[in-house]
Amino acid sequence: MVDLRDLRDVGISERAAQVRVGSGRLHRVHRGVYAVGHPRLTADGRRFAAVRAYGRGAVASHLTAGALWGLRRGARLEITVASARAPRDGITPHETSVLGADDVAVIRAIPVTSLARTLVDLAEVLAPDRLERVLDHAGRHEAFDRRAVQDALDRLPGRRGAPRLRALLGAPSAGMTRSELEDRFLFLCRRARMPIPRLNAHLDVGLDRLVEVDALFTRQRVIVELDGGATHDTTRAFHADRRRDTAAAAAGFLTLRYTWERVITEQQQVAGELAAVLSRRGPAATR
Repeated sequence: MVDLRDLRDVGISERAAQVRVGSGRLHRVHRGVYAVGHPRLTADGRRFAAVRAYGRGAVASHLTAGALWGLRRGARLEITVASARAPRDGITPHETSVLGADDVAVIRAIPVTSLARTLVDLAEVLAPDRLERVLDHAGRHEAFDRRAVQDALDRLPGRRGAPRLRALLGAPSAGMTRSELEDRFLFLCRRARMPIPRLNAHLDVGLDRLVEVDALFTRQRVIVELDGGATHDTTRAFHADRRRDTAAAAAGFLTLRYTWERVITEQQQVAGELAAVLSRRGPAATR
């Protein structure tokens, strides 16, 4: 992928570029942006071309940045620039007066908003449940820095969605999630205003090793195991799970098991059951 500036750097004028377009050596993607050799573009190729279409100061942002950081899927093309530009060729531009070094990163040669700035931008456009899931995904990323997100919010006062993002950053942390099922379960707990469990916690229940549980409500001594479709489907795993549940019960822990289907399609019932169990096993009832 090249633009006119790249071509001029190697001695090819705009007129000469048009000759190469006519011969099939260059393929126009956006005005002044060309694919070299063939027109078939990958998702990253389309993102790179969108950034170059708006000049060297532009960066991929919002939903496009979310996809580049691995926070969500999507083919929408959005960029952020320092001055107002008109939409072109399916690209949505966003104007900003704040785009410093701390707000910019590079992923696979594509200029993109930093992870912290991306979260601030996404808070403006995502529904509350989507933003929670994106923030949970971001917490697993090696580039995630809670302080950097707070700093980005401070640099951009008045941004729509900022109060919601600040509230999520200040909420008790469950730790890193490892699956969409864990993300959905956390959202269920938050929406029902239940305590936030520790995810993937290690626990001593009297076996010859520490066991890892999917979610642990520590004060209530309640374990929740989230069983995906292929997680516990062997005979050996089935018996191991029951052996561990029995050991946990002997140590004073109650184990509840929820499947993907129940967490997704029976959210109100699951939340009601879990809330009832937690209220009965509150701090006064624990050792």
